Amino acid sequence: RFITVPMGAEWATIKLKSTDVSTGGAAPRVLLHAIPFVRGDMPNTECQLKRLFVVKEGVEDEYHVRVKGGSSLEMCLQLLWLANPSPASVTADVEFHSLNIRSPALPTLMSSQPITITPSSEFARLGASSPLRAEQLNPECKLKSVLRTLRPSSVDVTLGSAERDSEPPSDAEIASNPDEESSQIYEMRLSYKLKVEGDKPIEVRPSFPSIFNQIYDSPVDSQIWSLQDNNAKMI
Repeated sequence: RFITVPMGAEWATIKLKSTDVSTGGAAPRVLLHAIPFVRGDMPNTECQLKRLFVVKEGVEDEYHVRVKGGSSLEMCLQLLWLANPSPASVTADVEFHSLNIRSPALPTLMSSQPITITPSSEFARLGASSPLRAEQLNPECKLKSVLRTLRPSSVDVTLGSAERDSEPPSDAEIASNPDEESSQIYEMRLSYKLKVEGDKPIEVRPSFPSIFNQIYDSPVDSQIWSLQDNNAKMI
């Protein structure tokens, strides 16, 4: 079945229940496979749900899967005939939920993303609503990480090769100006230094938000970053 996810939904609850009367013998097993359309570039193995449901009279199980409002949810039920080839009758109910958590500073913030308190502010405001159904909410906040902005220790801008590092003009540019020349590509290398101190291991995650999550609107043609230790060894 392909199910339309309502706008604003953030996760779905799938309830499976057997409608068969127990006749003895091995209980049939049903494989639940739910695939939400979250992002076009995300493989289904990162967001899919696979659960094994044992068909027993009067037993109901609940499963949860993240969804995206306005997209679709594909749900499949497969009888494992090697365990018990007997037919089984199962009902499935799908409920969509949302807390619609948003931050005034970040209009596109989803509930799965962290809240950031910048050094210039002493607090962060968070709003929540339930546009689909009544929900129970018990908010809890924990400060787990520190966000620090680093300035590059060195900047090096070089001109690429005249033969290889050049971008030919597009068809529209040639149509408007037949003498249009190729654009030269430059390379910029930024180096950052950081020092991690402590008696216990500390998790560090480098991030470059100004160039991440961009494709056609990226300010640069391409980018690559590497992490090295004090001995210039690639980590």
